[in-house]
Amino acid sequence: MTRLDRFFLFANKVEEALASFAPSTAKCLIHGCGGTLRADGPNNGPVLGGEAGISFTCLECSAKFVAQITDPQGPGVREASVLSISIPTYDNEQIRIVSPGARGRGGVLTAFQLDVTGRLDLFTTEILQKAWLTLPTPRRALIGLCDVSEVTSAGATALGSLCHDARDRMVMLRQADEHETQSSMVPLRIYATVEAALQALGEIPGESRMPSVLSLKDPDS
Repeated sequence: MTRLDRFFLFANKVEEALASFAPSTAKCLIHGCGGTLRADGPNNGPVLGGEAGISFTCLECSAKFVAQITDPQGPGVREASVLSISIPTYDNEQIRIVSPGARGRGGVLTAFQLDVTGRLDLFTTEILQKAWLTLPTPRRALIGLCDVSEVTSAGATALGSLCHDARDRMVMLRQADEHETQSSMVPLRIYATVEAALQALGEIPGESRMPSVLSLKDPDS
């Protein structure tokens, strides 16, 4: 039996259908990249307000963005609110930034969450640092370690020194039986529930919750 989605893109809204084949361009928001994004089409990833997003891929760093098209900003210019960004590290491993308001681990997020999937070594931590520096300042984030498969000593040390600006705060999340634990895996306090991690994160300023916005420009505009 042939699957239709191998040949057709399905969209929930007219705007999404138009965006899937419109050759709009935007710049990658990952810290230090600035590559060009390519619109891939509708994506059934994390949702905001129950609506699916549009997927974009950076031609430079291969980061995949899921965003929602917002109101037009003028002829040939649209904006898209970023729901999540997935930055590849190794095969089938990634760092994933999930924006407040999108669905993450434990439900709808109230703070940015940076999820690590796979190995946590020096290389992965360098990518994690780029993800961290991509967040709006002052930075507030949960670092999700629930899907970490392996930790090296160099990766743990680098993770421990990631947040060096006194204005920023991060907390570690790794679900376990205890509410919180001083893990030997990383030299930082790790919390076992989203609720405990958010309480430790403290007050989150409004500017720290602002999702990134892509400015989409049509080539002919």
